[in-house]
Amino acid sequence: MAPFAIAATLLTFALAACSTGGGAVLDTTASNGPATSLSMAGRWMFAAPNAPPCGVELRSRSGQAGDMTPDGGCPGSLYKARHWTLTDGVLTVASGDDEALAQLDSKGEHFEGRTADGLPLTLSRKPSR
Repeated sequence: MAPFAIAATLLTFALAACSTGGGAVLDTTASNGPATSLSMAGRWMFAAPNAPPCGVELRSRSGQAGDMTPDGGCPGSLYKARHWTLTDGVLTVASGDDEALAQLDSKGEHFEGRTADGLPLTLSRKPSR
């Protein structure tokens, strides 16, 4: 198992063990602005270069972790995404087999990072109609 996958798996178990219930909320405190918080539960969109956007539903199951259900047509191997964990502003997306698929850093109200195979990726709220 790759070090990235091992770390993601251990992180998932650690977060599940210290569950506090309730929804995951990311503190998006900026050094030059007021503190805000971002609830992770809800509808989000993955976006990658040269790929159509992909909708994903995030659900909170314990503290800073939860489940996710991607729509079809997601870039790379994100169609396998089933779980997420959030630690210190870093969002890890994993498959049902706990294979780490992507890591993204918090950038205020969205996330930016890469898939495990290096594809640049963003995750942001789906715009309201």
